[in-house]
Amino acid sequence: MEKDNNNKEKLNEKKINWKFCPNCGFELPNISNLKFCTNCGVNLIYIKQNKQLPPNYMKRQSALKKSIEVSDIGRYNESTGIFEKLTEEDLPFNKDTKLWSTSASIGLAISSFFIMNSILFVATFLMLLLIPYSLISGSILNNIYFIIFSSFSEFSLILLPVIYVRRYLQKPTLKNRLAIFGFTTKNYNYKQILKEIFFGLLFGFIGVISVLSISYLLEFILESIFGSNIIRNIGESSSGFDQVIANSDVLSIILLIIIMFIVIAPSEEILFRGFLQKGLVRSLSKKSGIIITAIIFTFIHLIGNFILYPLISIEFLISMIMSFIPYLVISLILGLIYEWRKENLIAPIITHAFYNSLTIMFVFFAFNFF
Repeated sequence: MEKDNNNKEKLNEKKINWKFCPNCGFELPNISNLKFCTNCGVNLIYIKQNKQLPPNYMKRQSALKKSIEVSDIGRYNESTGIFEKLTEEDLPFNKDTKLWSTSASIGLAISSFFIMNSILFVATFLMLLLIPYSLISGSILNNIYFIIFSSFSEFSLILLPVIYVRRYLQKPTLKNRLAIFGFTTKNYNYKQILKEIFFGLLFGFIGVISVLSISYLLEFILESIFGSNIIRNIGESSSGFDQVIANSDVLSIILLIIIMFIVIAPSEEILFRGFLQKGLVRSLSKKSGIIITAIIFTFIHLIGNFILYPLISIEFLISMIMSFIPYLVISLILGLIYEWRKENLIAPIITHAFYNSLTIMFVFFAFNFF
C-alpha cells in the first residue's frame, strides 16, 4: 500500500496542471501527459520539479537566435521565432523589417561596380576592333555618342541586387524586386507622384547651387595655399568630360540628358540608395547608413583620379579635395531625401537626374555662349 501511495505522489509531481506556460505565458492545451510547452518547447516537468528553467535551455535559445540573425531573411516573427518573407502588402513600406547584412550591402554594391566596368571595357574593346580608326574623330572615349551608348552599361549595376533580393520575397516578380528598393509608385496617386517630382526638381537645383558654391570656395582656398597655377593645371587635366560636352551638338546634349533620367539616375539610385543604404540603415543605423553610402558613392565616382595622378603627390591630394567634397555633398543630399521620402526612389532619382542635367547644360552654355 505504501509503495502505491509513493507511486501516486510521483505521478502527481509529474502531472502538469498549469493553464499557461511559466516561461513564455502561452496557453497550454488540455493534455494529460503534457511534458513540453507547445510554443517555446521548454521542459515543463523539469520546471515543476526543480523550480527553475533547464540549464541547457537558455544556451539552446541563444544559439537558435544567433542562427536566425545570421539568416536574417525577411521580417522576424516573435511568436514563431522565424523570419518570414515579405508579401506584396509589405512593399515598399517595411521600415521594421530586417533585410540584408552590412557585408552583403557593401560587397554586392562594389561587385556591381566592377561588373559594369568589365562590360564597359569589353564594349570599348569591341568598338575599337569593329570600327576603323579613320572613322573615329579623336579618341573614342571622348566621343559624345560613344559616351551615350556606353551609359547603358549602368543597367548592370542593378543586376546583382535584383537577383539577390529574391530570397526576401514571397512573390519575387521583377515588379516586387524593384519595389523592395523603393522603385515603385505603389500607394501613390497622381498628385503624390507630381509632389515627388517637384521635390526632386527642387533638390536637384539646390544640389547644383550647393556644389557650385562649395567648389568655388574650395578652389579659392586651395589657390591661396598652393597657388593658382597648380590649381589651373589640375582643373585642365581633369576636365576631359567638360571638353566633350563643350564640343557637342544640341542633339547629343538632349540625348545625354534623356539617358540621365532613364538609365543613369535610376540605376545608380537603385544600387546606392535602394540597396546599399537601405541595407546599411537596417544593419547599422540611419546616420551610419547614409554616411557610409555617401562615402562609397563618392569614391566609386573618383576612380579616375587614382589613374590621372601619382598617389603620393600634391596633384592627387588637391584633385581629391576638389572632387571628393562636392560628390560627398550631393550624395548626402540624395541619401537624406531617400530617408525623408520614406525610402521611395522617385524624388532621389529626379534629383540625381536633374542635378546631372543642369551640370551638363551649365558646362555646354558656359563654353559656347559666354
